[in-house]
Amino acid sequence: MEKKTRLFNLLIITVLFLSACNLPSKNVEDIASTAAAQTVEALLSATPVSGIATPSFTPLPVPATLTPIPQPIFTNTPVPTATTNCNVGQFITDVTIPDGTVMTPNQAFTKKWRIKNIGSCAWTGFSLVFDSGDSMSGPHQKQSAH
Repeated sequence: MEKKTRLFNLLIITVLFLSACNLPSKNVEDIASTAAAQTVEALLSATPVSGIATPSFTPLPVPATLTPIPQPIFTNTPVPTATTNCNVGQFITDVTIPDGTVMTPNQAFTKKWRIKNIGSCAWTGFSLVFDSGDSMSGPHQKQSAH
């Protein structure tokens, strides 16, 4: 009877030991899940230094049945620089003739607008010129911005 009890206890211990082991799986879904987890861990462990990402990770042991995952490639991307608000203008108002004013055919008129420099520097070398649309036989001259 003691021999049967010992054999039974040994059998229980062996079954518990084997069931606690994480044996390699040939299941394709398990391999893909492991590869995805390793990729996520590698990406999460990458830490940026001075605006440039540098890989920093602890390599995981790769079972013989898996194909190694290529490591992420970090490029030296230039850090964007802040744009200046130097040459910025804003329409203020119609000075002489409001938009929508009805004029008689062939009536001569002078249209003036007020614009404002809202940039961070003085305007130099700029001209206000006709760009597109109906020039209504207006002169083809440039007006300097003041």
